[in-house]
Amino acid sequence: MNCIQPNILIIDDDNRLRELLKKYLAENGFVVATAENPIKAREILDYLEFDLIILDGMMPHETGAQFLAKFRPQNKTPILMLTAMGEAEQRINGLELGADDYLVKPFEPKELLLRINSILKRSQIKKLFQINTISALTAAEQNLIDTLAANLGNPTSRAEIAAKSKIDERAVDVQITRLRKKLVNPNQIQTVRGEGYKLIN
Repeated sequence: MNCIQPNILIIDDDNRLRELLKKYLAENGFVVATAENPIKAREILDYLEFDLIILDGMMPHETGAQFLAKFRPQNKTPILMLTAMGEAEQRINGLELGADDYLVKPFEPKELLLRINSILKRSQIKKLFQINTISALTAAEQNLIDTLAANLGNPTSRAEIAAKSKIDERAVDVQITRLRKKLVNPNQIQTVRGEGYKLIN
């Protein structure tokens, strides 16, 4: 991630957990705001923008799923649902409503941190590539994006792309062609003669 500290909003009615999360995330380089319920969260969201929202699933008066169903059509801020509701049907429902990830309580703080960083990375890549079909990318294309983005502005050899993207080196050119077709600006991926490919901002 870049030097700008990502902003996170925690929405959870558990005062103790909310404060523990705030302290832990602040210690790991995030700017954190909290809200004890969706009503307070909406007041904050009216005047502040966030890079990520951590949303509890079980809250009185309005559940996390209900908040998500109202929020997602108007706002694309990434959301990580953090909830004790761990049944497969509940996880699927949360993801179908637009959650970017779903972590069940109790959880390991390190896992939460890894999931947050993964979501933020995907969000940054989506903005960088000016792509609206990020969810439609194949696993190979997503790995390819990650590889090029990690070396932004510098050439990456076909051999390195193949190794990190987990594809055959002979398939690199084909994957690059397919990926370019999904970009608003195909020229963001440039061919560097004798060296490979590079991504430009």
